[in-house]
Amino acid sequence: MTHSSAILLNPLAGGGQAARLTHPIKQYLKNINIELEVYIASDLDQSLQWVLNRPLHSRLIVVGGDGTISQLLPNLLQRQLELAIIPWGSGNDCARELRVHQLGWQEALHLALHQPVQLMDVGLAQYEMNEKTFHRPFLSSFSCGFDAEVALQALKGPHFLTGKLRYLYATIKAIFSLKINQVTIYKAEKLVHQGSTLLASSLNTRTFGGGLPAAPHASAFDQQINLLIAGNINKISVLALLPLLNFGKHLGQKEVFTHLYQNLCIQSPQTLAIAADGEFLGFTHEIQLSLGREKLAVVVG
Repeated sequence: MTHSSAILLNPLAGGGQAARLTHPIKQYLKNINIELEVYIASDLDQSLQWVLNRPLHSRLIVVGGDGTISQLLPNLLQRQLELAIIPWGSGNDCARELRVHQLGWQEALHLALHQPVQLMDVGLAQYEMNEKTFHRPFLSSFSCGFDAEVALQALKGPHFLTGKLRYLYATIKAIFSLKINQVTIYKAEKLVHQGSTLLASSLNTRTFGGGLPAAPHASAFDQQINLLIAGNINKISVLALLPLLNFGKHLGQKEVFTHLYQNLCIQSPQTLAIAADGEFLGFTHEIQLSLGREKLAVVVG
C-alpha cells in the first residue's frame, strides 16, 4: 500500500447500490488494522476539490464505475495519482480493461491496497462548444455520432438497467431518431474517411457500452487509440449489426472500418453528438483527438 492512500466512494454508482458498501468497507479496514480515509462523494465539486488536495503520487481507490472515473480523471492526472478501482457502476469498461470487473469488492479492495501499478494510456479530445474550447481526457472511449446519441439515451434510461442491457435499451431508443452525418476524418493530416457516417468512436479499451467488445484487439497499454467507423447504415442494418457487435463479430462487415492512431481530426458540417467514457457531452462540429502525453498509473488484476 502506498503512503497516503484513500478511498472515494460514489454512493450513486450502480443505481445507488454502492452506498451499501460504506459500512462494510470501513469494517473490513478495521478488521485488518488499516486506517484509510473513506470519502463519500455526495457533491461533485467538493469531490473534485478533495481529489486535488490529495498528496502527489498517492493512491486513490475509487468505488464506482466509468462515469465516476471520467469525472475524476482530469484531477487524477493533475495530481499524478495512482488509480485502483472497486467496480460498482453501470458500465465498468475501465474495470474490464484492468481485469478487476469480476472481482468481489473484498478481493478488489485487497488488490487495490497491495498491488503495484502499471502505466495506462490516456486519450485526449479537444473540441469547441458554445464558443468555448474544451480539453477532455478519456480512459475508455470517445464517441462521435450515433454512439454518443446512445450515451444520451442511456443517461435518460431506467436506473435498474445496467451493463449491456442498458446499452441495448439506449441503442434501440436512438435508432428511432437515427441520424447519418457527413463526416471527414484525417489521421495525422492524411484523409482516411469521408462521407455518410453513422459513428466514429475512439476506443482505448477493448469494450464500451458496458462490455460490448467494440475493439476486441485494443489495449490501453500499447500507445495507440483504435478508431471504429460505421458508414452509411440504415435502421435495419443497425439492428442486424447489434448481435454481431455483442460478440465482437462486427469487424470486417460492410461499411465497418478500423484505424489505429495517435492523432486524429473529425469534422462535420452538421453538429455531431459526442460522449467521453459513456458520458454525453453535447454537440460540436470538429474534434481533435490524440494519444495524451500523460499516462495514468493504475492497479491491474
